[in-house]
Amino acid sequence: MDNKLYIGVDFSYNSCGVTFICGESINHVCIFNKNQIKKNEVELTDEEAYKELEILKLIESPQCINVLHHRDKVPQVKDIGLLAWERIHIGQTIMHSDLAYNTIVTYVQTNYRHVHPRNIYIAFENYSYTKATDNLIQMCEMTAPVKQQLIKNFLDIVNLENFFVVTAPTIKKFAGKGDFDKYQMFQAFLQEDFKGNNKFQNALKKDEEKFFKPRIKKGKLFNDMIAPVPDIIDSYYIAKWLKEQVKV
Repeated sequence: MDNKLYIGVDFSYNSCGVTFICGESINHVCIFNKNQIKKNEVELTDEEAYKELEILKLIESPQCINVLHHRDKVPQVKDIGLLAWERIHIGQTIMHSDLAYNTIVTYVQTNYRHVHPRNIYIAFENYSYTKATDNLIQMCEMTAPVKQQLIKNFLDIVNLENFFVVTAPTIKKFAGKGDFDKYQMFQAFLQEDFKGNNKFQNALKKDEEKFFKPRIKKGKLFNDMIAPVPDIIDSYYIAKWLKEQVKV
């Protein structure tokens, strides 16, 4: 029996997916910015957020936990000045990084206390260098503290070989094809054989059409996936890919 724990992380500003694979056990966590679904510019309580975003209710189960937080959109520099912008950005970076780190560590300590730290492996999806420079810099600043804390305080600095990064095209190819879009990743996940034991997948299969919206882009029809589903799916394939790497 494989006594190792594999953690896949798809980190983003507003919807961070994390998957934990240990033996036959597969669990998911989503760290979701409820401020994306404000109603009439009024912040929602967690209960109100669930009512507004039915998807969170549909996917929630003991195997798929939603962690809601509040993150305001940072105003543009030209509107508030560089110093004010930097202070807001740094404050949000610290809050979001700490939340991601604490969520991952708490989940492991609660559910996988039997796994020795030496047998814990973590992989992050690498940065997308096609992003605008300012967005890429902000993402790097927000993700780096999470990686550093996990390596220094959790994996132990001498166990750095348990830390991995992987590119998005690699994960897409691992799931089926290197140019998969989010909807195709969704379809690939629905084909995974969990033998009915993955409640997250069961929820997606039961109400499949509720998790995407048909849209037109550049004159072409496509299915736009609704967060946080694609982020959780990406984190699953990151964790599954990680498990394969460790076997080598």
